[in-house]
Amino acid sequence: MSDLSLLYFYEHKFAEAEQLGGRALAIDEKAYGPEGLRVSTDLNRVGIAQRDQHKLGEAEIALERALAIREKQLSPQHSWIAVSLENLASVYLLQGKQDKAAPLIARARIIRARPAGG
Repeated sequence: MSDLSLLYFYEHKFAEAEQLGGRALAIDEKAYGPEGLRVSTDLNRVGIAQRDQHKLGEAEIALERALAIREKQLSPQHSWIAVSLENLASVYLLQGKQDKAAPLIARARIIRARPAGG
């Protein structure tokens, strides 16, 4: 269901992507707990679908939670953290919060500049 939500997102069917992502989120929270990495993936997918529907407050909440889970579960230089930083920064930019977006973008660039495994 989560992967199908991503497919809908790429097809610009953002409402459908959000709906399926939300269904996947509920299932994965029960299966893996509220701090599971699969939950962070679902939250990320829901958040970007909300962002592109201009539901910026909801997107911010989902993406902040996704980032928090990934920061807790993964090494600080993991590429999934960069993805979460960039997605959350994109919401902040749309909200006019450049001061909140800039450090996230800078941190994501540092992560992406490091060689894999390094």
